[in-house]
Amino acid sequence: MTFAELLRKRLDKLLMPRTECALRLGITRQAVHRHLKGEDIPSVRTLNGYARVLGVDNRKIFDAVAESRREKEKKKQKSSPQRR
Repeated sequence: MTFAELLRKRLDKLLMPRTECALRLGITRQAVHRHLKGEDIPSVRTLNGYARVLGVDNRKIFDAVAESRREKEKKKQKSSPQRR
């Protein structure tokens, strides 16, 4: 599960509006939106905040970030032309 998927799932389960999440973290709602779309990976400090706000173990958050990075790398490799 990617970080964006985990974030979306937990926000939905908690019925937490994105604006409230942003306020609790001290970030903009636009930043939360970018995180939900997988466009941006938050800083370690913000990731720890997400773990606290969402009631998720830090390890689960960082595993999801690692999965996001793996998926991003796969997409990058598929889109780059093969050299011979």
